[in-house]
Amino acid sequence: MNNFHYSLFTVHYSLFIKKRRNSMKQKQPLSIILGIIIAALLLGGCNAAGNAEKNAKDATPLPPVIQTSNTVSAEAFLAPLRKANLAFEGGGPVIELAVKEGDAVKAGQVLAQLGNADAQAAVASAEAALAQAQANLAQVKAGPTVEQIGVAEAAVTRAQANLAQVVAGAPDATAEQIAVAQARVNTLKAQLAQVKAGTRPETIAASLASVRQAQNALKLAQSDYDKIAYAADSDQAQPIALALQNATLTYEAALANYQALLNGPTPEEIAVVQAQLAEGEAALAQTKASPAVVTAEQIAVAQAGVLEAEAALAQTKAGPTAEQIAVAEAGAQQAEAALQQAQLALNKLSLTAPFDGEIAGVAIEVGEIAAPGVPVITLADLSAWQLETDDLTELDVVKVNPGQSVDIKFDALPGESFSGVVKEINPRSITKAGDVTYTVVIELDDAADPRLRWGMTAFVEIKTE
Repeated sequence: MNNFHYSLFTVHYSLFIKKRRNSMKQKQPLSIILGIIIAALLLGGCNAAGNAEKNAKDATPLPPVIQTSNTVSAEAFLAPLRKANLAFEGGGPVIELAVKEGDAVKAGQVLAQLGNADAQAAVASAEAALAQAQANLAQVKAGPTVEQIGVAEAAVTRAQANLAQVVAGAPDATAEQIAVAQARVNTLKAQLAQVKAGTRPETIAASLASVRQAQNALKLAQSDYDKIAYAADSDQAQPIALALQNATLTYEAALANYQALLNGPTPEEIAVVQAQLAEGEAALAQTKASPAVVTAEQIAVAQAGVLEAEAALAQTKAGPTAEQIAVAEAGAQQAEAALQQAQLALNKLSLTAPFDGEIAGVAIEVGEIAAPGVPVITLADLSAWQLETDDLTELDVVKVNPGQSVDIKFDALPGESFSGVVKEINPRSITKAGDVTYTVVIELDDAADPRLRWGMTAFVEIKTE
């Protein structure tokens, strides 16, 4: 109700009051008064309806898709050519956030990092296991040493001498026994030379790898124990404490073995072999002094001894078999695969940029827990732009094809025109406001304009002919 009608209503109301006062004297009919009030209300209602109709005419309608014989027009939005919502493959607390919104990054650059102490320890343990497997493979492929062949040859000589003594019988037993005793002495001399030569480098490398593996296992056990060291549940802490104790003992044993190999034979070890040699020489002297009595059953035993010694010598000279090398190689390959698996688990705790671009959004802070697969950083390549519109209905999209030219006008840049081409049409429809529509992507010819911003609206005209 505007001011005019309000004033009219006030006049009618005043007349009503005046006539009401006079009704005491003149007794005017009530119907006249009611007619005046109804007329005023009707006039106000007509005016309100007129205003509503005027407002409806002034309201801005939603922009429709404009169709002509040669063009299809619609509203579109600006978006980067490449964009990605990045998420961790693993989960855990964020310990490092290396970027913020607006930062430019390169492909492969680390953007954020989760806690990875356990994963790093697992990688170190796998590296030590691989080093041990590779050292074992090298040791197998290296073949026998000169000392090992000498020991095997001496064993053959001893076995042959023993067989000759047995076959010759009692009259010639003393001479054969001397040969056996002499072979025993030769064997002990070869063993003494081997002990004095010290440990081979391959054996030392394998032992060092065992030490590192045991050390990494001890670190893991210590880490597990530190997490529950002050736990109230003693039943839970006891097995972890026991595991730490066992890991400590294993490490100490491996370290002691490595140190022993590194130091070489001790004087005591050399003295033991020397004592055995002296014993053998004494036995040789005793054999020369008195003949031995040989039984018939000893002949078969002596023959078997020769065959066994000859087979051992042939095996030693031949070196490792193909099967032994294959087993060692398989062990090295298995250790390498375990290292790769541990490295992959470690990589899942790092978030890296898949391409060059700019950080468009960061949805996490240091100290927060990241869940696997939940996006935390948005990366976009803002060096090139494209327009996306989902306003084209099924009646419009049949006229549009990739490669058609497009005239573009941005709302933020009035008076300026841009050009482009239809890049692709999404084959799958969506439902928008009850209509079946399709998304069309338009590639800008001048995509490097620095004034363009993500999300800008534009009016596009697709030339269908």
